[in-house]
Amino acid sequence: MDVLRRIGERLRSDTVVARYGLAVTLATAAIGLTLVLSPVFPHTLTVLALGAVAVSTATCGAGPGVLVIVLVVGWFTALVAPTLDRGEALHFVLFALVGALIVRTSGSARASLRAAVGLRREGARRVRARLESLRAVTRAVDEGVYAIGRDGRITYLNAAAERMLGYRSKELVGLEMKAALRCNRIEGTCSGKTCRLLNVMATGQPHRGADDTLTRKDGSCFPVRYSSAPITRGGRIVGAAIAFQDITEERRAAKRERFLAIATEQLASSLGFDETLARSARVALPHLGDWCAVVLAGECGAAGRVAVEALDPARAHEGYEILRRTPVAPLAEDGFGIEVRTSAPELIREVDNLSDHDGSTARAREELLRRVGVRSFMSVPLRARDRVLGTMDFGIAGSSRRFDAEDLGVATELARRCALAIDNARLYQQAQDAIRARDDTLAIVSHDLRNPLSAIRMAASVAAGSTAPGTPARKASQSIERVCNRMNRLIGDLVDLASIDAGRLSILRTAICPAGPVDDAVDAIRPLAEQLGVRLELDLAVDPPRVWGDRDRLQQVLVNLLSNAVKVSARGASVRLRSRALPGTVVFSVSDRGPGIPLEHQARIFDRYWRDPSVRYTGTGLGLSIARGIIEAHGGRLWVVSRPGAGATLRFTIPLAPEAEVAEPERAPRAPGAGAAPEVGASRWAMEGDRRGA
Repeated sequence: MDVLRRIGERLRSDTVVARYGLAVTLATAAIGLTLVLSPVFPHTLTVLALGAVAVSTATCGAGPGVLVIVLVVGWFTALVAPTLDRGEALHFVLFALVGALIVRTSGSARASLRAAVGLRREGARRVRARLESLRAVTRAVDEGVYAIGRDGRITYLNAAAERMLGYRSKELVGLEMKAALRCNRIEGTCSGKTCRLLNVMATGQPHRGADDTLTRKDGSCFPVRYSSAPITRGGRIVGAAIAFQDITEERRAAKRERFLAIATEQLASSLGFDETLARSARVALPHLGDWCAVVLAGECGAAGRVAVEALDPARAHEGYEILRRTPVAPLAEDGFGIEVRTSAPELIREVDNLSDHDGSTARAREELLRRVGVRSFMSVPLRARDRVLGTMDFGIAGSSRRFDAEDLGVATELARRCALAIDNARLYQQAQDAIRARDDTLAIVSHDLRNPLSAIRMAASVAAGSTAPGTPARKASQSIERVCNRMNRLIGDLVDLASIDAGRLSILRTAICPAGPVDDAVDAIRPLAEQLGVRLELDLAVDPPRVWGDRDRLQQVLVNLLSNAVKVSARGASVRLRSRALPGTVVFSVSDRGPGIPLEHQARIFDRYWRDPSVRYTGTGLGLSIARGIIEAHGGRLWVVSRPGAGATLRFTIPLAPEAEVAEPERAPRAPGAGAAPEVGASRWAMEGDRRGA
C-alpha cells in the first residue's frame, strides 16, 4: 500500500494524461491477460479487471478507475457478449457493479486517508513549533534546565546547563542523571527512594528551593539551588524537568557576612584598648590567612602599638619583634608607612622579589615577610573618623592558598570595623582617664576647700553673734555665712554628680517611715517659702508603709523638688507635697501652680547644667539631675507631668522595705560627715552602671 500510495502521489503530481494513460494501460493489460489465460481460467477477466480498477482508483483517483470499467465493459460488449450465455453475462454485470463499488469506496477511503495524513502532518508541525519555542526560551534563561525520562536518563539540556556543567548536550543525553552529574546534598549522596528529583516522577508534586551540589565535566563541584516538576503527556507522567542556578556567589557572600558579623560581635565585647587591639588581629584568623598584624602609627616617626596573631605562635613572636621596632607613621621614611600615607590597600598575590614590587616595599617589610615565611600578603589602612590610625596586615605562610581581590575587599571591610572598635576603645580610655582626673580634682576640692570654708563660716557666725542686729557688720557676717553655705552645697552637688557617674553614690538603706524625710524637707524649705509668700500643703497617706531608702538622700531629693517648685510659684500660690502607697512602692509628688514646662523641654529638665530659659531664679542646673540619680540608685523612677500655664508635677517612686526590715525600729538620721560609716543593722548600697535617662 505504501508503494501504491507513493506511486499515486507521484502520478497525481503529474499531468492528467499520465494518470488516465495508466488507467488505459491497466485496462489493456487486464484484457490481454484474459485472452491468454481464458482457455485455462474461464473467469480471469473479472479478477484482472477488478484489480485494474482498484489500482487505478487507489493511485490515480476515481476518474481513472471509472475509465478502466468503461474500457473493459466496452470491450466485453463489442467482442465477447454475443457469444456468452446468460450466466456469464450476469457475471459480467456483477463485475461492473463491484467495480463501481470499488471506485466509490476507494475514493472515500482515499479522502479519509488524506485527511488523516493532513492532521498528522499538522500535529507534527505544531509539536516541532512548540519544541523550537521551548528550546528558544530555555536558551534565553540564565538558569540551567535539563529533562529526564522515567528511567532517570537525561533527555534534554539547555545552553545555560551546558555552560555551567561544561558538557555538550549530546554528551549527556541518554546517560543516567545520577551517574553523569553525581548530584549530592549535605546529608549524603542522592540515590534510590531518597532522591528528591526522582521522587517528583513518583509523587507528581513539584519540588522547589532545594540546595544540592552538582559535578562538572572536569570533576569540580559547585552548589546549586534547583526546582523540579513532572512532565505529563496524556495525563501520564513521562519524566521530570529540572531548573537549577549556581549559588556559589551567594554562599560566598553569606560566608563573608557571617564572618564579619562574628568579628563585629567579638570586637564589641570589650572596651579595653589593649584587649580590642589584640582581638582585632585575632578575629581575622583563619578566614583571612594564618598571620595577621595590627600596627598603629606612632607620633613623629616613633613606633606605635603592635598586636600580632598567627596560627603558628613562633611566626607571631617573630613578626611582633620586627614590628615592635618598626615605625609606622606618615613622616617615617622607612617601614610600613605607605598605606598610612596613601590610604590605599595593597595586595601582593605572590611574594617573590619584594624590592621590585612598585618600589613601595621597605627593607623592614622585606625582612618581616622573609623571616615569617609569608607567601601571599595584603595590607589595608585602619581608617576611622577620617583619620588613618595605622595598618592591618594579612599573610598566608603555611598553605598553597593565595589572596585575591575578593579577599582584599573583605579585609578592607574588616579593617574598617576594627578601626572603629580601636578608636572607640581609645576614646573610652581617654574618657576613663578624664573621669579619674576629675574624681581626683573633686576629691582635692572637696577636702581642701571645705575645711577653709568651714572655718570662714564659723568665723562669720561668731562675728554675727557678737554684733548688734541691723548693724553693717552683722549683715556682712550673715552674707559671708550664706555664701559659704552655697559654696558648700555646690561642692556637695559636684561630688554627688561624680559619684553618680562613677557608680559609687553612697546609699545607706534602712526601713523608714515616709513622714520622716518629708517633715525634714518641709522644715528645711519653710524659711524660703515664707520669704517668697508661698504656702506649703501636705497630703500624706495615713499610716503609710515603710520604704527602703536612705533618709538623708530622700530628704535631699525632696528639698531639691520643693525648692524649685517654690521658686517658680507666684506670691500667694501654694505648693503641694503628696504621698500615696501602691503595691510594692510609695509614690511622692510635688506640684506647683507655676508657668509649667513646655513639652519640648520636658525631656531635658533632668540634664545637668540645663535650665529653662524662661525661669527667673538663679541656680546651677544640677538639682534635678542629682535627684534622678538618687532615685534611680534606690530602684525608683522620677518623671515630670506638666502643661504650659497649668503648673508642673514631679513624681518619684521608692520601693517598700522588705518585711524582715520593717520590724526593726527606724534608725536616726546620720550626723553630718558620718556618711562613710553605716549604722548597725543598715545595709549600704552602691549604684552600679550608668544612670538611665540622665
